[in-house]
Amino acid sequence: MLFAYTFGTCLLIWFAYEKFFGSLRHHGHLFILFIACIWISTFYPESNRPVISFIKGAAKFLSDRKNQYVNFLLCIHLLTRIYAYSMDLIYPFSASKEVAKFITDSQLQNNLIIGSQDNEVSPIAALLKQPIYYFESSRYGSFINWNQRKILTFKQ
Repeated sequence: MLFAYTFGTCLLIWFAYEKFFGSLRHHGHLFILFIACIWISTFYPESNRPVISFIKGAAKFLSDRKNQYVNFLLCIHLLTRIYAYSMDLIYPFSASKEVAKFITDSQLQNNLIIGSQDNEVSPIAALLKQPIYYFESSRYGSFINWNQRKILTFKQ
């Protein structure tokens, strides 16, 4: 399981480096891999292969306290999730609801709505329940079509 965890971690880090680094929210797979490897490791008996005494001692120390460490990590994740959720309630991630409310309150929802940066205005289309015109893909829609999307400069 140590090999599976090491290989999986290296693969995820390589993918992040080579293809898409993302941000903190994109790296949760590392934690999921860690939990899965610990869970699967409980089904395998201890190995009797000769290893360095330091590694064997550290492995014995950690395996004796594995449940305590995993419970501690899960509690920390639960507390941080509660904090993040409360911060999301206080400080919304997006102003899409306020924009859709403003458009509806101003009776502008029947007018032509044009949006740029389609990933930022597609929630407005969903909240208004009507398609809007996307500059990036030169079409009407209520979701992003990544195949037709082109990157525009500010001047365009």
